[in-house]
Amino acid sequence: MNQIDFKNESEVKEYIQNLGTEYSYQCYAEKSPEGCYRLGDFFAAVKGDFTKAAEAYKKSCEDYGFAKACNKVGALYMHGKGVDTNIEEAFKFFDKGCSGGCADACHGAGILLHQVGLGSDKRKDAPRAVSYLEGSCNQGHIASCFHLSSIYIKGAEGVKKDFSKSYELSLKCCEANHVYACANVSRMYMRGDGVEKDVTVGKKYREKAEELLKKTREEMQQLKFGE
Repeated sequence: MNQIDFKNESEVKEYIQNLGTEYSYQCYAEKSPEGCYRLGDFFAAVKGDFTKAAEAYKKSCEDYGFAKACNKVGALYMHGKGVDTNIEEAFKFFDKGCSGGCADACHGAGILLHQVGLGSDKRKDAPRAVSYLEGSCNQGHIASCFHLSSIYIKGAEGVKKDFSKSYELSLKCCEANHVYACANVSRMYMRGDGVEKDVTVGKKYREKAEELLKKTREEMQQLKFGE
């Protein structure tokens, strides 16, 4: 395979066109769920055509049951990209993706149930949201673990406060370098919420949170200068 000169505009255009053709062939001729998913990514990321991206993702999800594609369709309905915003449809696709083992889809379903609500009355369901988020967290989805920890800190309708669970989840997220989780762990040690009070350990986690925050700000500044 010849290497592409990405400084050559005509070569790049030909490469992109061939890429789209290949993914389209994989999807519609070879009936590949991954091919349809890649075609969706191609339309979304390369062409910026979210309508066609939604069509490809839907085919991958509905015709072949590809869980990651179901998650992408759910996200498009949630944010109104390529399709009209429809929270009910978003949840349907998130739920299908979650059933197929996609942690991102479980997270999406949990967030909708806890923060947005379903139906004409936007009814929220915290206990059900917890179930989805736990499934995602158990797969190592740190955002789900952190959201769960927040629910247990504050409590919600049908879900009691549980500082012990919140501590365990916050610690898991902190170990994965989640800055706000580290801040929560620090606060818990300082107050003795869910764990034996230990000011020294609390300060250690506060320092880690501050270091992570500083690093994040530096990275964002570098990105800004690199624009």
